[in-house]
Amino acid sequence: MAAVAVTLALLLGAGAAAAPAPAPAKLELLSYNVAALPLIHPSVPQRMAAAAERLRDSAFGVVGLQEVWLERHAKILTSGAAYPHFSRLPTRGFGSGLLTLSRWPILEQEALIFTCRPSALRAGQGESIAHKGALWTRIATPHGELDVYNTHLIANYPSAMYTTVRLTQLFELAEFVLERSAGRPYAILGDLNSAPGERGYDALRGMLGLSDPCFDKKESCGPSGSDPTRRIDHILLPSAAAKGARGRLEFTERVPGLGIAYSDHVGVAASLPAASAKLGGAPEPAARAAALLRVEEAIAGMMEQMIERKAKRSWIPVYGALLAARYDHQLAQLNSIRARVET
Repeated sequence: MAAVAVTLALLLGAGAAAAPAPAPAKLELLSYNVAALPLIHPSVPQRMAAAAERLRDSAFGVVGLQEVWLERHAKILTSGAAYPHFSRLPTRGFGSGLLTLSRWPILEQEALIFTCRPSALRAGQGESIAHKGALWTRIATPHGELDVYNTHLIANYPSAMYTTVRLTQLFELAEFVLERSAGRPYAILGDLNSAPGERGYDALRGMLGLSDPCFDKKESCGPSGSDPTRRIDHILLPSAAAKGARGRLEFTERVPGLGIAYSDHVGVAASLPAASAKLGGAPEPAARAAALLRVEEAIAGMMEQMIERKAKRSWIPVYGALLAARYDHQLAQLNSIRARVET
């Protein structure tokens, strides 16, 4: 009888479900622009494979990647990093380059494509064919649901800084966040192409009431892109959640065996204690109003300049007609966004 009882106990034990893994004490987030543009960035497949291997062995629960332009490079990252859940929604043309990886289930997802971008006459910059925007995922973390916004905004170029266009994109991003995550825990991960103290960065923080885990009493993360004076990659959180979070840089070393950087950016990471990961937030009304006013003033100034240029050049045969058509289209876009800002 004793032998039968032991055998029965072993059989029951073998069939029992394994105990769930304990929830991590902290939620680790990463935002990383991997620079995967073929013909422009070097050794893309090798760098993507190396980045995937490093991510596979990391503690990051959620990763927002930017500049993953081609599907074959997305597959290298998703298969190599071995994250069981990922989001990469289809977009028109060249796509947004956004890929979000998660160790936990993705409950909902949606893409936003920004309205304003340069005309096709500046196709050489790449911005007119890249459908930059934001990718929203609602993730069931062990600490509760977290809304993650992975985003990439228009870059600066020697011939154009695109400050106002970037402000329109940041306004649309802020709208997107408030429509889906008002009062809920969320995080914005991405390459804003705007550094602390610059208009775009400050406007987004003001419109949403955000804080930056990379700041303690001073800037603690350092530059993240090719410009050694600016950090344009960020993880931003509702102010209450950011109080317990700490930011740092990742992927600062060279690729083993290749001797090259993983990217022309470095990653920005944040650690959130379990309690912080559950906190939402709302913008402070005065700060939001001031930020929206700055966006509205920038749009109004840009529209005035475009109207002046159109009036001066529209008489030129053929070119003037093409210019007028282009400006009319862009003015209509700006006027639509301006009306939304004013409300």
